[in-house]
Amino acid sequence: MDDIKIYLEKYIASIRPPIEIRSKFDLAYRIDKQSIYIDEIRPRDFESLSDYNAVPNIKMTYVKSRSI
Repeated sequence: MDDIKIYLEKYIASIRPPIEIRSKFDLAYRIDKQSIYIDEIRPRDFESLSDYNAVPNIKMTYVKSRSI
């Protein structure tokens, strides 16, 4: 599991938007059981940048029975 986290952290770091716009748009990952999600992080309201919403964009799932 640690190898996957290291890989994901490097990958996300390589595709994140520039620091200047991360308060308006960013990327993050999360792991839930055997699935990995890559989410867009955006403010719910552009007037108030303190409340954020994570929108899932990519889902990858490991299927143990098929080793894929």
